[in-house]
Amino acid sequence: MVDAQQWLDKNYPNKLARQEVGMLIIGKYANAKHDYLVEGLLNISNFAKLKGLYFFDNKITKLVINNCPKIEFISCCGNFLTDLDFLSVLNSEKITNLHLKNNNISERDLSCFSRFVNLTTLLIGNSDKSKIQKGIFNRFTGSLEFLKDLTELKRLDIRNTDIDSGLEYLPNSVKEFHCSTDERKGSKVKKIETELEPFLISKFQGAYKFDDWRIKKRIIPLSLPKEKQIVNTNPRKRKISQKETFYQGKYTTIQRKSSKINSSGQFILEWENKTIIQAELSPIRNQENWKDISLDFENNNQLTQEWQDKGFNYNQTKDWIGIGLKVFDANFCAWLRDIKQVASEWVLNNSDVEDLRKEFQRWLASELSKKGQQQFQQIETNFYKKYN
Repeated sequence: MVDAQQWLDKNYPNKLARQEVGMLIIGKYANAKHDYLVEGLLNISNFAKLKGLYFFDNKITKLVINNCPKIEFISCCGNFLTDLDFLSVLNSEKITNLHLKNNNISERDLSCFSRFVNLTTLLIGNSDKSKIQKGIFNRFTGSLEFLKDLTELKRLDIRNTDIDSGLEYLPNSVKEFHCSTDERKGSKVKKIETELEPFLISKFQGAYKFDDWRIKKRIIPLSLPKEKQIVNTNPRKRKISQKETFYQGKYTTIQRKSSKINSSGQFILEWENKTIIQAELSPIRNQENWKDISLDFENNNQLTQEWQDKGFNYNQTKDWIGIGLKVFDANFCAWLRDIKQVASEWVLNNSDVEDLRKEFQRWLASELSKKGQQQFQQIETNFYKKYN
């Protein structure tokens, strides 16, 4: 075991050594030739260009961040953090990924995340059974309402926590949502899991028919006078246009007086000069030409959607494929990002891709073995044949 701060100060002793660092990996995966853990307090200071911070699967108990204005991605799953004080110094518009699973965060609601408006991935759940049995797990409670303005959020993990309400405020942008209670049966999130169970597509992938759930619940994101609400569940009886459509319900529309699109690409609906609702709108014009990444994306919306469903935007997809991976590697890249918790730059500089593929296949086989041979064969076909 190595003291985290001593390791950091030895490898990055001053501002000069830190000023050009864009990605910082500490501890277990810092060097492919070494496999060691770091522990204790970790103070990350004066990394002026740091964007990605990774120290997952160690024994860090406290994280302090100072003068690191460009951080976008923090991955600290599998440690022993008890507080989130470091969030207060982060740039609310730059942070896109917070991976905080399997720590020991003290009891709190989700209000600490509400200001990170560009967050795409938030992982705060618990999945480490051995730690849970020892009473070491994240103790998030309360409502999802604090996340209602995170309109870029695509991946959310709250499994085995005590978050038990506010499902109606879940941003429409969320495509992957984990809320199981498999490892901690007394978790209050069971209430949300039960609510969504009839709409489950794939528990493994965190996929639900959220549109169908919203239609059943007659969900409209912010309250309106009843006379202003029009819910039409028959697509043949309404006019479909990009100005009229938003996806808080699959076939839901709302009367309004005026509308506009703001500088962030959000669709703003107004009534009597008062903004009453915000909703993401399918882009009117796709300015990102995916075929510039690979010609395989040309006229293949399904392939593009596969990457997007895994939480990769155009630039992120371009980065992963740019290091030599394939257009059919969305699931493999998601595993690298979420399970291995490494970035494309790390894969390029530190690892043999084929060895990683073999590790991915072993992991997948292990995860799916308990699901039954028939289901395994079906998923194996979808996941593996693309790589051969």
